[in-house]
Amino acid sequence: NIVARFVNEARAAVQIQSEHVARVIDVDTLPNGLPYMVMELLDGLDLSQEISRRMSITPEVAVSYVLQALEALAEAHALGIVHRDLKPANLFLARRRE
Repeated sequence: NIVARFVNEARAAVQIQSEHVARVIDVDTLPNGLPYMVMELLDGLDLSQEISRRMSITPEVAVSYVLQALEALAEAHALGIVHRDLKPANLFLARRRE
């Protein structure tokens, strides 16, 4: 069942405590059975948008992005979570206050 898988994976994602992963705040289903997930609101854009905007990125910047993504994946894998759709559009470049 797709809904059950969504809820199970979202509940597992709540456990990830990495600065490189958007925090999942709540997971549940509505009275009508539709699932929902509440995540932190991030300021920024995804890597696909950044590449389109800049037309290219330097190897140093690319390596930095990949290393950060790998840290997030390592945390998820340690919890038994496998990301099934890793692509630039699913890597978010968050702006921080500092």
